[in-house]
Amino acid sequence: MTTILAFLLGNRVGRYIAFALMFSAIVALILWRVFTAGRNAALIDRKVKELEALKKKLEIDNEIASLPISVRRERLRRWVRNEG
Repeated sequence: MTTILAFLLGNRVGRYIAFALMFSAIVALILWRVFTAGRNAALIDRKVKELEALKKKLEIDNEIASLPISVRRERLRRWVRNEG
């Protein structure tokens, strides 16, 4: 390890290599952070849509549950096929 460090800091070519490695590491870190942020944003969007769908389902369920039985039966008749 000491030999590698001495080579990198001991001459001009080594310093260029060290600079290039450091620059590459910084660019990789920035790209990784951007990728992670995008993935998290997509996950949040998906969860928001799932919650909105669940909210709508619960609103419809509550609306139907509050209706009188005769009105529920009539609404069900509109959705059921009469094949026989």
